[in-house]
Amino acid sequence: MTNPFDESENVKKGYLFEQWVVGQFPVSKFLLQEWRSDKHFGDIYPTSSRNPDMVFRMFAPERHKTFFAVECKWRAKTYDGGIDWASKDKRITYNKFGTKLKMSIHVAFGIGGSPDKPKRLI
Repeated sequence: MTNPFDESENVKKGYLFEQWVVGQFPVSKFLLQEWRSDKHFGDIYPTSSRNPDMVFRMFAPERHKTFFAVECKWRAKTYDGGIDWASKDKRITYNKFGTKLKMSIHVAFGIGGSPDKPKRLI
C-alpha cells in the first residue's frame, strides 16, 4: 500500500514548480479555479488526475470569462535537445479535455535552476 503522505523527491519537485507557476499569475487578472494533486492508492487513481494540473479563469475587460488549463513540468535539463514530458495517450487526453471544455491547454516547462526558481520557462 502506498502512503499518500510519503512523497517522493520528484513529487516534491513537481509541487514546488506548480507553486512557482501559480505565483506567475496575478490574482487581479487570474482566478485559480482548479488545482489537481496526483493522489493514488496503489494503482488506483482518480480520473481527474489525468487532466492538466490547473484551470484558470482570466478576467477580461468586457466581463467575458476565459478559461484555460496549464500542465506543469520541471526538468533539471533537456535531453538530446528535447523534453520527455508525456506519452502520446496523455497528450491525447489533454486535447480531449480542452476540446470538451472549450479551453486551451498550455504546458509550462521549467528547465534548470530549481523547481521553485527555474532558470528558463518555455
